Amino acid sequence: MNVKKTIFGRRFVYYISVVFCSIGRLASIMTTGSYIWFLIFSGLAALAINSLFQSPQIIGMEISREQDRSTIAIYQSFGWSIGTTVMPLLFWWLRDWQPFMWCTTIPTALILLFSKNFSQYSFA
Repeated sequence: MNVKKTIFGRRFVYYISVVFCSIGRLASIMTTGSYIWFLIFSGLAALAINSLFQSPQIIGMEISREQDRSTIAIYQSFGWSIGTTVMPLLFWWLRDWQPFMWCTTIPTALILLFSKNFSQYSFA
């Protein structure tokens, strides 16, 4: 397998995922008055969310020792599972979920805007 193609594919998937997630989440926050548009933009964000989770997991497993790979996968999956379980409960408890959506969307948008400043070791 050609290493350059793998690197280009990983970078392309990562950036497209960040774009879809950022635009989808921002647009879903802005269109809360219309259920149909909110649903469309939430679906757009949901298309990319698993890629944003899997990319760091794969990179973390690639750069770690072989005996530590299963532990890294367990820790990352545990954090993801707790987050996806607690988030709906937090939405229900807060009743006003828009500030929470802003707080979770802004870091993703910042990655999109300032991605040139991040370490490129995973894409080099």
